Amino acid sequence: MCKCSLVVNSLSLAITIPLLHILVSKSNAITISIWQKKLKPPLSFYKRSIMQKGMHKAILLLRKIPKGKVVSYGELARVCKISPRAIGRIMAANPDSIHYPCYKVVSSLGTLCGYSGKGGLAGKRTLLERDGVKLVNGRIDKKYFYIISSRASRSKT
Repeated sequence: MCKCSLVVNSLSLAITIPLLHILVSKSNAITISIWQKKLKPPLSFYKRSIMQKGMHKAILLLRKIPKGKVVSYGELARVCKISPRAIGRIMAANPDSIHYPCYKVVSSLGTLCGYSGKGGLAGKRTLLERDGVKLVNGRIDKKYFYIISSRASRSKT
């Protein structure tokens, strides 16, 4: 389906078709310009859309976790003042796992659990290892755990 618009004023006629703009002036000069199609909206679009959709604070806090670090469900629950199980449900509903990396949320014992993203738990392990987090005997060492400060939890992302 093509959405087109037509604008007429005393000086010119403009016809807009997605990705194509044609301008015909009174002097019969025709100007055609093609708009560049962007494949991905800028990150600010995602920020605005998530904020507009009222995404939970736990999702927004995921951007605060540095590369090579993880956070536990319990830590996010402490900061958000809800239960760790509720954090799990919120992570499962994450609409943008690229910009809000829910794979960085693990159990407080350091075991991998509850990942509904691509590849399941094996995919979560791969993403963590790519991020620099090492697993030994299926567990993440406490040195990789990130503690969210109260200041960081109050600031906007």
